[in-house]
Amino acid sequence: MKKWGVIAGLVTALSFTFNPVIADDRVDHFKGLQAQNLSEAFAHITDYNQQLQELLNTDLTPEAILQVHELTYTLENALERLETELEAWAEQLEELHLASEKFDAEAVKTEGDAYLSLSEQWQRWGNTE
Repeated sequence: MKKWGVIAGLVTALSFTFNPVIADDRVDHFKGLQAQNLSEAFAHITDYNQQLQELLNTDLTPEAILQVHELTYTLENALERLETELEAWAEQLEELHLASEKFDAEAVKTEGDAYLSLSEQWQRWGNTE
């Protein structure tokens, strides 16, 4: 009986030790670089993917894994920026679509130009290879 009491005590103590990680499911201790626009997002993705590839080509020591962990924050921020920009692009297309449904020539021209402007940005970054 005494053995079970010791085990229960250890389990309880360990659950308090690991509780912050379990409760949040993540440990956020790096901020990562923020991407202020589409250009910065693609630049961060390019740079940090290269760094990730270099790390993956080495022995994955604890230090290398920590570097991978740290650079994923910048990559996550870049992908969030892309998501935000992609949503804006889709919203602009919807505005063009709605203007065309109304046969509003002036709005079609305005919304179409705005949509194509956003499209140019995406196409430019998609053709960087």
